[in-house]
Amino acid sequence: MELRRGTLSDLNIETGIVISLGHGTTEIMAYHEYEQIDGVSLIKASDRILEQLGGNKFLKHDYIAQHAAEIKPAVEDFIAEVVNNVRKLKDGIQYDEIEEMPIIITGGGVNIPGVQEQLKARMPYKYQIAKDATFSIARGLYKNIAMQDAQQTEDVVTVPQITTS
Repeated sequence: MELRRGTLSDLNIETGIVISLGHGTTEIMAYHEYEQIDGVSLIKASDRILEQLGGNKFLKHDYIAQHAAEIKPAVEDFIAEVVNNVRKLKDGIQYDEIEEMPIIITGGGVNIPGVQEQLKARMPYKYQIAKDATFSIARGLYKNIAMQDAQQTEDVVTVPQITTS
């Protein structure tokens, strides 16, 4: 089962385009009824932005926010590449309802200062950011596994609340 499909399950959506702004890769995948119909994986991701601050993937959000001006050019380049690839994906899919497909953005990269602002400024399509985007994939995958187990045992499925401190 693919990771981006976890976000669809988390949001109870079967068809859509999922953009996962991860640490090492950015995934842009189109799904119809949970089946992947097209997609691209970019090597450029959040880690490339954070390289501007020394590349430590364990930098605290406050520190990154204090240095937002330093990473702004990298954020702009990153989002421009994401938007360009979404455009290519949408243009290349021969699916009648491609224009109506919801676009969901997930992954911890959403929380990097400037990313949401650049998405708002550059993304020509309507999109939504998954609630608690950092854990959306994990919640959906857990839900999928729990549902598989429930089908085998006929138990009731409850999805745990993920909390962060």
